[in-house]
Amino acid sequence: MEAAMAVNVAKPVVKVAALCGSIRKASFHRGLIHSAIKISKEAINGMEIEYVEIAPLPMLDTDLEVNGTYPPAV
Repeated sequence: MEAAMAVNVAKPVVKVAALCGSIRKASFHRGLIHSAIKISKEAINGMEIEYVEIAPLPMLDTDLEVNGTYPPAV
């Protein structure tokens, strides 16, 4: 009976929040995070990686630089 009960116990899921410190469109770190998410779905049972977008936060975006200056803060 104990063996049957052990089979029904769910393995806990480890949840990981992935943040990329760069909001550049061609960020290498963003690409690595998306690759890690894909690999973990295919090869790592019991782990979920969720990408958290930081673009809405007021940060420096080097893609907005024009002639060495940036647009004024909002």
